[in-house]
Amino acid sequence: MVLKKESGLKIDEKELSRILRERNCKVTVPRIKILKYLLMNRVHPTAELIYREVKKELPKVSYATIYNNLNYFIENNLLKRIRLHKDYDIFDVGTHMHSHFICKKCNKVYDIPYEIHQPKKIKGHLITDMSVNFSGICKTCLKGKIKF
Repeated sequence: MVLKKESGLKIDEKELSRILRERNCKVTVPRIKILKYLLMNRVHPTAELIYREVKKELPKVSYATIYNNLNYFIENNLLKRIRLHKDYDIFDVGTHMHSHFICKKCNKVYDIPYEIHQPKKIKGHLITDMSVNFSGICKTCLKGKIKF
């Protein structure tokens, strides 16, 4: 199942619990809050940003709890870890096939749909995932709306 937030959609925590149960995931308050943040804020966040935002609702949550749950979501195909920058990972709730465009000026990451057939094997190697990323200057920066 692809988890997408529709414009104006209010995400119900009971619905998030149902999604977790359907995936045979144990339902916990931190998992619900993390998943809710990811679905409501499609910004390709770092673990640090997720921690800061979830901590606003769960003041006692630890960074380790956030990071462990991100890994749990990855293992259960609810989330993808993306290494776009050499110093840190970002996380993407869009587990559907797509690529990314990274702006070299503002560092914003955009989802880009693409139609590339992912082979199952290449020269005898089993392919389990594929990523295609583009970089350049985003249209906002090109219009000069962001000053550097």
